[in-house]
Amino acid sequence: MKTIILNIATHLNRKNVPELTTIRNKLLRRAKKVCDEITEDDIIFDNEPSGLVVKISCPQCSKVKLLSKTSGENCFSLFNFKNHYDVAHKVATGGQQMTNPNQEPHRRQSMIDLISLDVPMGNAGVVSVEPDDQSYNMLKKRFDDLSNENLILKTELDQRAATIEGLMQAGNQYNSVVAEKNAYKEEYERLTQKNTLSSSSADMNELHQQAAKIEELRQKLLRAGAEYRNVVAERDGYKLELEKINRAKTISSSLADLHISNITSVTEQLHEKIQRIKCLEEENDAFRLKITSKAKFSANLCFFDGNADENEAIRFEGNSVQFKDCQDRAVWLYFDNIYRGESAEMKFKNALPYLDAFLGGKNACIFTHGTTGSGKSCTMFGINNSVGLLASSIDYILKQGHRLNMNVIEVFKKEIYDLGEGKKRSFKLTVKAKNVQITSFGRFEQVCNKVKAIRTQKSTNQNATSSRSHIMFRFNVETKPEITLALVDLAGWESPYGKDDMQETIFINSTLMDFNKILASVAGNKCVTSTTLLSQMFKPYLTGNSVVCMFYHVAANALKKGLENIKDVVPSAKGDKMSTGTIKREPLRDLSNLSR
Repeated sequence: MKTIILNIATHLNRKNVPELTTIRNKLLRRAKKVCDEITEDDIIFDNEPSGLVVKISCPQCSKVKLLSKTSGENCFSLFNFKNHYDVAHKVATGGQQMTNPNQEPHRRQSMIDLISLDVPMGNAGVVSVEPDDQSYNMLKKRFDDLSNENLILKTELDQRAATIEGLMQAGNQYNSVVAEKNAYKEEYERLTQKNTLSSSSADMNELHQQAAKIEELRQKLLRAGAEYRNVVAERDGYKLELEKINRAKTISSSLADLHISNITSVTEQLHEKIQRIKCLEEENDAFRLKITSKAKFSANLCFFDGNADENEAIRFEGNSVQFKDCQDRAVWLYFDNIYRGESAEMKFKNALPYLDAFLGGKNACIFTHGTTGSGKSCTMFGINNSVGLLASSIDYILKQGHRLNMNVIEVFKKEIYDLGEGKKRSFKLTVKAKNVQITSFGRFEQVCNKVKAIRTQKSTNQNATSSRSHIMFRFNVETKPEITLALVDLAGWESPYGKDDMQETIFINSTLMDFNKILASVAGNKCVTSTTLLSQMFKPYLTGNSVVCMFYHVAANALKKGLENIKDVVPSAKGDKMSTGTIKREPLRDLSNLSR
């Protein structure tokens, strides 16, 4: 029975390659010189992680002897087997081979003796098989465990198949882009025909605009097509990997029936492939990120220049301001509120509806934006005896009887850091940030002071204490962990000239320019594609069930430049000459439904 088990194990582990046949024939010729009763089935091959292992089963007593390797690739010594055979068989018979199975002193062992031997079972270790109920129960338990592991493998493979099915949906999105391109092409052809019938300048302008849109869409389609082909190639590769793993699962099931399967390596390989698919999905999501916002958005202007009304190039009236842009066109900007140096308490009063919306179940975001040295950090964190928006907001929520969880994220250049508990650690947006429990205002102040102490700041050509990084404080109520409140202090616009670090300044200005495009799309309920760090951080607050409040700051010495930077974000109108009449204030948003 032992011989049968060994032969089956050898058959399963044997690789059907000509090299094994050559080694087997060579060993068989050498072994017959020791014992002419040896057959091809007495030579056993095992493929182990350390390499090829060869054993010989004694035809006289069925004992299995391991052959040691010699110098050279796949060369083995018959010393162990020859020594056993000479001592156990030839010595006992006076140098003659034993022909009688029952001849003493080394008789042929019974079936019970064979079963009680230690039989090597591949990578699963050495299993001692005893002909009793205890051994049978142990083998049965091992069989049941392997069956359960195979069921788990099948479930995970089904989940991977469902994941790949999701990737197929990327193809449908690609087809929708092609359809949109065809629609623009038809419109272009229509305008071309119209141009042949009419030579009016208005029609020509419309034609050029449509042609520019078509060219932009064509470029976008080419990029989307390239990305889609990459995704399809990745998907096909993983289909092949799934087929390989499926075959490995089938082989593993067969080995489990014989109690010699070890599926640990297959399980680890499966987990690695699942992690790779998740990474591919995240990369695909980053490519397909389209922020289509219905978020309620309000814009507030803040500046600390008491002489702004004396500037003839800039005129304020109510909550509106008008100025001439760089093309000498009159521009009117309409804000929800304009603060001329008012304290943070007044700004906090107008931010209360957004805090109530957060407590009522909406994602809310309050952030400061603008040029460097304009007072953004003072508004958010306070100065001297003034309490900033951050502390006032947390104090208000705690007084409502809520317990908060807080985490802090900093973006400096192209790196992200977790500043929770006042310790700076590298961080990735795909990983959940470490939360700090806030149960009292004293605890909040303790953590906040540590965070402000390690935030990246330095003296620049335009600001002695310039914040060189974007920082976001995120909070959630313990009873509603999926709803978050974000208070953000962005780094300020700054001139790229002077003694400042050029790379830092270029990075800050480029991220703010991209962020302004996103804000313009949010304010106009349009669609924009972006994969920058800021867009990823702000994504939960610029889509769906969210409310957003911006406090835009401009410095006294760069008032016109600051307004120029924000003109595409807030509602505006343009003309050829600066108006001297009264500007009619148009309401930005209906914020009556923000509060609980």
